[in-house]
Parts: sequence; structure tokens; C-alpha cells
Amino acid sequence: GYVVPRGASVPDLRAHLAERLPAHLVPDMIEVVGHFPSTPNGKLDRAAFAEPAPRASGGLTDGLARLFAEVLSVDSAAPDDDFFALGGTSLTATALVSRIRLELAVEASVATVFDAPTPAELANALSAMAPTAPVAPTAPVDAAGGLT
Repeated sequence: GYVVPRGASVPDLRAHLAERLPAHLVPDMIEVVGHFPSTPNGKLDRAAFAEPAPRASGGLTDGLARLFAEVLSVDSAAPDDDFFALGGTSLTATALVSRIRLELAVEASVATVFDAPTPAELANALSAMAPTAPVAPTAPVDAAGGLT
């Protein structure tokens, strides 16, 4: 998220948002900017914002720990708890990846869970990944190049 400061600090803003929004809607990264850039016709120029440096935050780590606990049906998971040591399997890793995509709106893969099996490691791995553009569905094409 991007904000123009008006007296509140970033931690205060994050606390304010956490009181009013579900955890998965609170931005993991908040960047302070001097002003919001606009296009010549006065609309917000999203392309002019600098890409924030990827970094894991407590928000993503906390969200992942919550999902670990829910998927594995355990009371809680700490940032350094290993998914597989808590009872995770490849099947539950698939369920975890699905929940991460749906609830945290972060693209993840089962391979990433195997490579980074704790909430803290997974948050770092997901934060370091470049966002990918969605792929448009394609229609089947026959050998002559026509739609089937």
C-alpha cells in the first residue's frame, strides 16, 4: 500500500487497518510517498509508483502461520514451525497452497512449501517472487490454425 503521511506513523496506520479489516486485507508492505502521481487527465497514475522492495513482513508470516494451523488442525503455528514436522504431507501442502492463493492473494506452489517449510521462510520466499501476470485462457486450435 502507498500512503501520503498525515501525522500517523506506518505502525499506527497498520494497527488502525488491522482493527477494521480482515488480516488478509491489511497490506504487508506500506510505502510512504510525498504525493500520489496522476496522469495528464487527473487520474491516479499507478504505473508511476516505484515498485516496493520485496520483504517479508509480520503480516504475511502471521497469515501463513494461521493457515498452517488451520490446514493441519493444530492449535497454533509459530513462525519457525516446520509444516511437515507439524504433520503436513504433500496433500495438505496442496490444500495450504490453495488457501494461500484464496485468502492471502499470493501465488504459491507446493514446491515452494517444500523448499520453505516454515511460515517465516515461506513469507520470505513468497515476498521475493516477482508477481506474474495472469495467463489468458486459450481456445483449442486444430492443425490448420482454426478454432476447434
